[in-house]
Amino acid sequence: MSATDFSRWAAEALIVPPWDGRNVQIAKLIRTDSSVLDIGAGNMTLRRHLASCRRYVPMDCVPTAPETAVVDLNSNDPPVFEDRFDYSVLSGVLEHLDCPERALSWASTWGREVVFSYALVETADPSTVVHSRTRLTALDLLRLLGRLHLRSLLADTWNGHVIVRAWAP
Repeated sequence: MSATDFSRWAAEALIVPPWDGRNVQIAKLIRTDSSVLDIGAGNMTLRRHLASCRRYVPMDCVPTAPETAVVDLNSNDPPVFEDRFDYSVLSGVLEHLDCPERALSWASTWGREVVFSYALVETADPSTVVHSRTRLTALDLLRLLGRLHLRSLLADTWNGHVIVRAWAP
């Protein structure tokens, strides 16, 4: 049984979120004319910030648009995509999952590169992580990426969150 709060995420998808600045920064890391899987897309503000992309697929636990791939990342049933994306993006998603490692593993199979944010225990404003399910330290996050055999680079920060690029060697 999923612990996902579907009603909360349906309501969040109706507003321009206060964390939209994070998507502005993430969009700058994505090459022009790329394919993007936006995991936890909400109202798809990332799409508006991309310079251009060849293909954009929103994924969320609630159907925010007809083209949304509806997936509960707290379940054990990952979707299968015909083609691999250039980027899988998880902006403000991992903290709200029961198993962020599983979601990062799936994201790394869906995209050649994963760009994600995370509110680390050491740096996040406690008021911004009230609804977090998982709380990782920087060392926890590095170990998690190591278990998945992903190389990573701290690309940016936003409001106490790290923005990381990760890829398989």
